[in-house]
Amino acid sequence: MNIKRNIIILLIIAILAFIFIAVRELMTATPLTKQEMTNQVETMYQAKVHSLIKQNSHYIASFEKEQSVYEVRIHPITGEVSKLQAVHIVQAEQQIESTKNNNNPPTARLTEQQAIDIARSEVNGVLDSVDFKESTDGGHYFIEMDQEDLEITVQIHAITGEILLIEYED
Repeated sequence: MNIKRNIIILLIIAILAFIFIAVRELMTATPLTKQEMTNQVETMYQAKVHSLIKQNSHYIASFEKEQSVYEVRIHPITGEVSKLQAVHIVQAEQQIESTKNNNNPPTARLTEQQAIDIARSEVNGVLDSVDFKESTDGGHYFIEMDQEDLEITVQIHAITGEILLIEYED
């Protein structure tokens, strides 16, 4: 009887050890591969990813869409994409450069309300604040809006009305 009992105890210990190892393996999250993160961003934004760089605990993916360069932050475990940021908007820079080359004086600056209307045409949200910063190229409006759990900043060139940056922060 002792032998049967010892065998049953060993069998129960082996089964419990197997269950413990299996559960631990299932609970351990494996990071996404660089290719999986690249595919996710390309599918989400319909654009080709130029670079994917590890920065602290996240990756930063850079891609071009409609002649502008954007960056997004990707969590390597969850695949969550956040903080979309326009890094380089070609069209606005070309217009500013064209104005400088033609030696035309800057035209009238947009009103605060016009800048808000431009931001709202691109981003839905509740207006939080509007700031104007003077610069040598005519200045910029910074429109801050709230959208559910996101804080969105839209930078608008005060002369051309071009959106220079849209930054999403959670």
